[in-house]
Amino acid sequence: MVIFLFTVRQWLLHRWIVAYVILLTATSLFIFYVAFLGLLFVQPEYYGRVAVASINASIFLVSLLSLLLGSFIFHDDRDTGLLEWFLSRPVSARGYLVQRWGGVVVSVAAATIVAFIIAYLASGLLFGIFFSQLIYLGLWLAVLVASLSSLGGVIALFLPDKTTSITAGFLIWLVLNIVWGIVVFALGIGLSETELYITYILNPVEATRFMALYTIDPNLSFMNPITAASLLLSLGALTYVLPVATLTAPIAVFLTLAHVKYTNLLKKI
Repeated sequence: MVIFLFTVRQWLLHRWIVAYVILLTATSLFIFYVAFLGLLFVQPEYYGRVAVASINASIFLVSLLSLLLGSFIFHDDRDTGLLEWFLSRPVSARGYLVQRWGGVVVSVAAATIVAFIIAYLASGLLFGIFFSQLIYLGLWLAVLVASLSSLGGVIALFLPDKTTSITAGFLIWLVLNIVWGIVVFALGIGLSETELYITYILNPVEATRFMALYTIDPNLSFMNPITAASLLLSLGALTYVLPVATLTAPIAVFLTLAHVKYTNLLKKI
């Protein structure tokens, strides 16, 4: 637990994380504030739609920091000499990998939730309305932190240095946030609604987007009603199970690699 606690202390109040909290909070408040002015009084039926804008903006920041931090943390330890210090303690290579990763996940996830709690409280002071959806967004984005930090960790396990890992992490971020949607849109013309949904949901960013919006609006009224009904009729519970599986898959892969196949990979890092 020493490495885990060290990592939490190191990153929880790091200037990057502080800036991240400020940006997330400001982004959410700005969007809700503009919506508040535009609608004069944001009525309950509009909450979900306003939240769409909030999560679309916030998810860029959350996914970028999670992927990049996960992709370079192990390499950075080697470059700064922290790796040697960590391994001089009574801890195995696999223990180091899991604790270091866990500390990063907890730090960034906690910062994410704090940002949305601050936005939630500030919305009450500014507008006299507590946008409870902000809490739900923070919780689901914290799940995305764990998923993409794990994906970044997998990248680090396979690539030889920090520069290469960061570059790969950034390219994957572009694919997940921009390229994926364009490609699916282009290829999805001949797909059924269910097939299109499954294709989108294989992306952890889209999986988070869907689950956050579903939590905010269980009736799925943010979607075309026919599409929502079609999904529920054709997939049933899988409509919600598939996104969760997509989000947990990178975590399972990283932990498996750290424990089983790549115990000695630190020799390459």
